[in-house]
Amino acid sequence: MKRLLLPVTALFVLQACATSYDKGLEEAERMISAGGLEEAYERLKPLCAEKPGEKACRRLDEVKGLLRDRLNERVASAMKGGRVDGVLPLPVIEGLEKEAARLAEWGFGKEADGLSEKLAAERKAAIERVTAVKAEARRLLAEGKRVEAVEKAATAARIDPAAGAFLEQLRAEAAAGLEAEGDRAAADEDWRTALARYREVEKVAPGREGLAGKLADAEKRDNLAYYVNAAAEAVGKNDFARALKLYAYAATYPGSEDVGALVLAAKEKGVRTLIGEGLELISLGRSYRAYLKFKEGFAYLKDLPLARRTSIEFDAAAITRFLDEQFLRAAGESEKGRVGLAYQYMRTVVDIDPNYAGGRDRMKALREKLEQRAIKGLAVMPFRSPGYSPEAGKIFSSNITLYLYRRLSPDVRVVEREAIESLLKEYEVKLAGQMNEKARESFLQISGADYLVIGDVLDYKVESGHHETTKTVRVKTGVKKVRNPEHLDWEKKKKAGELDAEAVEPPKYLEEPVFEDITYKVVFFKKVGLVSVGYRVVDTKGKLLHTSVVEMKEEATGESTDGVEVGDFKVPLKVAELPSDTELIRKVQEKAIARIGMELKELLASPEVRYLAEAERHEKAGDLKEAIERLSDAQIVYEKKGLDTAPIEERIAAIMDLL
Repeated sequence: MKRLLLPVTALFVLQACATSYDKGLEEAERMISAGGLEEAYERLKPLCAEKPGEKACRRLDEVKGLLRDRLNERVASAMKGGRVDGVLPLPVIEGLEKEAARLAEWGFGKEADGLSEKLAAERKAAIERVTAVKAEARRLLAEGKRVEAVEKAATAARIDPAAGAFLEQLRAEAAAGLEAEGDRAAADEDWRTALARYREVEKVAPGREGLAGKLADAEKRDNLAYYVNAAAEAVGKNDFARALKLYAYAATYPGSEDVGALVLAAKEKGVRTLIGEGLELISLGRSYRAYLKFKEGFAYLKDLPLARRTSIEFDAAAITRFLDEQFLRAAGESEKGRVGLAYQYMRTVVDIDPNYAGGRDRMKALREKLEQRAIKGLAVMPFRSPGYSPEAGKIFSSNITLYLYRRLSPDVRVVEREAIESLLKEYEVKLAGQMNEKARESFLQISGADYLVIGDVLDYKVESGHHETTKTVRVKTGVKKVRNPEHLDWEKKKKAGELDAEAVEPPKYLEEPVFEDITYKVVFFKKVGLVSVGYRVVDTKGKLLHTSVVEMKEEATGESTDGVEVGDFKVPLKVAELPSDTELIRKVQEKAIARIGMELKELLASPEVRYLAEAERHEKAGDLKEAIERLSDAQIVYEKKGLDTAPIEERIAAIMDLL
């Protein structure tokens, strides 16, 4: 019985194995029919390993071919349709790199290598594009094109998710800039612009804190009805400047045909109200405030049609008397040397009546004097040169003049001094304090300078030197042949007949390196450019305002060697590369000029700050006329720099009414 059981058991095992293999093939076929090639591949792979060369292996090769074809279709589709800004995003490339690995796994190594090569090129292009797009986004942001900048940054993030941090940073900067623009427009009551900016903020930074309320306010006010009603309210409060601004905004909306009539009515009321208030202020002795009212009122009067202008009645004689009084005040203050106060009085005349007899000419002359005083003149005198370099002084004075002209205008008026060099020698400046007033006035008229820069070039040279030395090195210069001891032994054994049949003859000679001590010359060269300049700033009375000594140097070194060639050893001929003396001294000169220029800039820049501080000091001391002089100086500098003069004019108005 036991003998029968063993064959039967073996038979069952064999049948079970065959059934498992066949069953696996059947499962794989069903997977293939259902389109599950990946699952079929995984099922067939162990079957092929179990029975190499059988049906499972053949079917596995067919499945791998189908998988390859399907993969190639996916790759082609991604390569064509998955691009962003002309390049493949890095996540897509990473996915395709995995596909390339599958190709290699399936045995298509050559195709996998080709795809990997393409993907490497795509990755490089993507990285370069991200860098370029980020730079472009920054440029757009700097140009104020904030929405476009964020869109560019978003493109970079789609190509490379790592650029997401850059996108968020740019988004925050753009949103802050757009919101600030919107806030400025809202403050100016330009609600259309404000709404546009706030909507752009919402676009680049959805859900930004505090934005919803601003959007709601702008949407509520961005319409014709709001502007017309707000302007009417401003007219009722005699705030005519605001009313006219609001009407101007209203006129940009559809259906605003009636706004023109409202504007004329507002201006007409403004003329009557403002001129009336001005006349009342005259009676109260507040002439400067009266001037401001008249100035605004007459500006509106000029804008009215002739028929409306002639229908408005006011006390023209009282205004004429006011202008005459202001003209006389200007003349009186001018004679006393108070140019700033005279200028402010003359402004009240010319601004109200540009055709007032002699007004424009007086105003122009006062303005020129005030500019001459407020914007100080600076002359750089030709520096004295050392005897060994007679042109050095001229070089420095010319370049310092150019430096100051480029970097200090309009803080300082740079005056060309060479034409009157003979009149402004240092000796005369030192004696300026002893001149009488007439001589001083003549001197100042000729010079046109309030400050003089006088200097001496103390050092302006290049020092050169060299040091010769020798260098010894032990080097291999060749080889020599010597007898090989092993060959000598081999010869002895050969003669004695002691060599094995398989013995190989060693080389007869060996090469031995030859070392020598080689000495050659090395020359070390050194150049030092030295510049030392002493200068001082004095006013035309000889008062010393600033003094300094600027010392600069620049070194250049190099070495040369003789050419040496001994056997295998070579030292190439080397000639020291050093800048020329002219190049070196020019570099030192530029550094010295920059230092002097910076020192002078620190001394003379922003005179308006000093004027305002002096005005405040005079005002506190009760010297109101001198305060007006300094405020007028500051006003001129502000105008030259394009700064807002409204705060200064408000201070001038407050003080003028106290005079």
